[in-house]
This record gives sequence, structure tokens and C-alpha cells, in this order.
Amino acid sequence: MTNCNYWIALAFNALLIWSCASETKSTTELEPSQIIGKWEVQQATRSGRPTGTLDNLYFEFSADGTMETNLPTAEGQSEYQLNGNTLQQRGAAKIDYTIESLTESVMILKTELQNLEFRFSMVKAAQEAY
Repeated sequence: MTNCNYWIALAFNALLIWSCASETKSTTELEPSQIIGKWEVQQATRSGRPTGTLDNLYFEFSADGTMETNLPTAEGQSEYQLNGNTLQQRGAAKIDYTIESLTESVMILKTELQNLEFRFSMVKAAQEAY
């Protein structure tokens, strides 16, 4: 019976090591250049429910570390910093957003405002021709 326990413990440890190694590999460090541009909200949820009050919401990120948004609690221009998958807005309003997903054309942000969870599904706006 102790031989069986040995093999079970060995298998459990192998699975534990494998799962930790897999988790480390899936963590991706985001680069500020990946968020540069204007992002327009396609869907916003408040506490898991769709909200239409943020239909025209946008975030615009510049390479110089400044951003602009029309989010009612943080409207206007401010500075931002990207640390891992945390986007920190700093200015009159200090808001931390979690980047849940980011591709070249889609970004999903999550934040908490006034004890409510918000989630913004956004698409990157086409660059304007000058």
C-alpha cells in the first residue's frame, strides 16, 4: 500500500510542477506600444450587465505617456503607465484598469469605480488620414 501512495504523491507533484510551469509561460508582458491609438467601446458592462450609458466611450493613448478619455469619472487628458497587464491612469482621477485581453484590434479592460465592476470591450479605431 505504501508503494501505491508513493506513486500517487509522485504523480501529484509532477502535475503541480507542470501546472506552475504552464502558468508562467502563459504570462505575457505587454508593451506600451501595443495600446497606442484610439480605442472605442463596443460594449460596456456594469456589475456584469450591459449598460448603454457608456456607448460613446473612448480611450486614446499616446506614445508620450498621455491619454485622453471621455469616461465621466475621469474625463479629459491625464498620464498613464503600463505595468504588466495593469494600466494605471494618473491625473485628477487615479484609476487602475486590468487588461484582460489585447490583440492588434481588440482590447478588454476591467476596472472598479464607485464599488461597481466595469468591463469595456473595445476596438481600435481606424487611423485618421491627414
